[in-house]
Amino acid sequence: MHQRRGELLPLDWLANKIEAWRSTNTTPAHLLRSVFEQADTFAEARRRLTETPISTPAIFSLVGCRPAERCIIERTETASHVHNGARAAANAWQAPNWSGRARGLDSTDRVHQLTTHGQGKTLDFNWLQPPVLTDTTRVTAALAPASGTLLAQGFDGLTPATRSLSRIFQQNHSNEMRLSGPREKFCSQAILSTMAVSAG
Repeated sequence: MHQRRGELLPLDWLANKIEAWRSTNTTPAHLLRSVFEQADTFAEARRRLTETPISTPAIFSLVGCRPAERCIIERTETASHVHNGARAAANAWQAPNWSGRARGLDSTDRVHQLTTHGQGKTLDFNWLQPPVLTDTTRVTAALAPASGTLLAQGFDGLTPATRSLSRIFQQNHSNEMRLSGPREKFCSQAILSTMAVSAG
């Protein structure tokens, strides 16, 4: 989050919420949804996630079907910094000279854990252990766009709350993956992200 009021976290939080409320830019979530629904290529998705003004800072993980199609996009409302290649992101800036407050605990250790254990050739949850797995973890997912494979599992803190879901989605001749019918576009040019989602 932007650090606007020195060491006073509650004032920073309030100032950021007011700025977001006043903004006429799209929210990061709405931009991401628009990109998933409309972008036809990895390059187009990257350009839109990098250049479109947004209402609040965000960090996007973007992965395509080809080995070179991987990046982390760090965003403020009007600026961006792109980290290319096999990278990981936690709730803290990695861009040099960007200031702000990290959200959550152990952001540096979480990035290290994901980078060290999350780059294997098989899709699994071997990386899902503390400090990535926390008492606020609710959903975790791993996706492989090239094969159309999805792994997901619900958590209640450190404890699995659901069985692990494993799905492979079929790819049609136009290189789009669909859940079922033609209106339910799952991925254009297989643009997906690997993520661990925590509440808060």
